[in-house]
Amino acid sequence: MKFFNPNNVLQRIFGIRIKLIRNQKAKPLFTQSIITFNLKGFNLVLNEQHKLPTYIKACPGYSSNLSHISELVSNKYRECEIIDVGANVGDSIALIRSTGIKNHIHAIEGDSYYYKLLIRNCKQFQSVSIYNLFLGEKREEIKANTQTIDGTMSIESINGTSTIEINTLDSFINDKSIQNPKFLKIDTDGFDFSILKGGFKSISEFHPVLFIEYDVSFEMTNDENITSVFNFLLECGYRKIVYYDNKSNLIISANLDDKVINRQLNNYIKSPACPIHYYDVCILHESDVDIYEQLLSTVLATLE
Repeated sequence: MKFFNPNNVLQRIFGIRIKLIRNQKAKPLFTQSIITFNLKGFNLVLNEQHKLPTYIKACPGYSSNLSHISELVSNKYRECEIIDVGANVGDSIALIRSTGIKNHIHAIEGDSYYYKLLIRNCKQFQSVSIYNLFLGEKREEIKANTQTIDGTMSIESINGTSTIEINTLDSFINDKSIQNPKFLKIDTDGFDFSILKGGFKSISEFHPVLFIEYDVSFEMTNDENITSVFNFLLECGYRKIVYYDNKSNLIISANLDDKVINRQLNNYIKSPACPIHYYDVCILHESDVDIYEQLLSTVLATLE
């Protein structure tokens, strides 16, 4: 999952002030102590300046949408597999497992430091496979540097000195002989749409429920990429999209082909006046309209 610097995001999203962290200088990752944080009954080891505890304290319902959607998918597809791209330290796995879901999870984390923490944290979970991989639009090797701040890792290609091997979602699913991936969660600091493009063959075959981050502050999440992915998904039979804010609150649900609503939401999130930093979006195939309806009915029931 993705975590931001509270100085420029938490106040904007949650309307709170975190004095302790604001005055805290970032320490090199490998010099930080390891702490333990309990998430939904699971003890996770984190680096001391990881922002997960701060976010959960500020918003106890953080990522509850992920838990809810994964539960609905599991209830319908009992034997399906879950793919978690950008698994970080395993917090998303803890949230999924907190619902009682026992489906096999394929957890992918590119950052070597968080991959090691992910291994430690997943010892308490059954039926989880862990991979240290970077995914993208095509298989290639790139020269880049990785930067890890506040619990999230990003790739910077300018003046890159390290060779990073990029795989694709299609090749991963094929290489690992994954038979029934019906839920795909991606949270990768702006690479989400590129990863989807590298998984077009698998998406057209399996039609998984998609849960991705929509963050236009990253260059890769540009209008061209968003439009091409949405158009492809429409051709594959995807029909519904649900937008959430950073607190996991449902903003609006719409038809995927409603270009007016999608364009307005795209323009809104790009506005400097926008009070939220990114969307989480859930995109569903026409064969999963029942999941879409259950999702909305549950949310509406909480408002009555």
